[in-house]
Amino acid sequence: MTKQEIVKIGKLANQSFPKATKNGIWGDPRKATKKDGINILNEIIENLSKKCQTSLTEGTL
Repeated sequence: MTKQEIVKIGKLANQSFPKATKNGIWGDPRKATKKDGINILNEIIENLSKKCQTSLTEGTL
């Protein structure tokens, strides 16, 4: 993929992940490891907690 294609898909994924992936899956899950899953879950939790904190401090939910 070109850099432009990656940027375009990234923007689309930020708006609608299913539209960007067509099936809701990004990549080949058969290649995933337990360590990958833990890292991804940790990143999701970290980003969610930051978003919640920002929403609470800005007064928007």
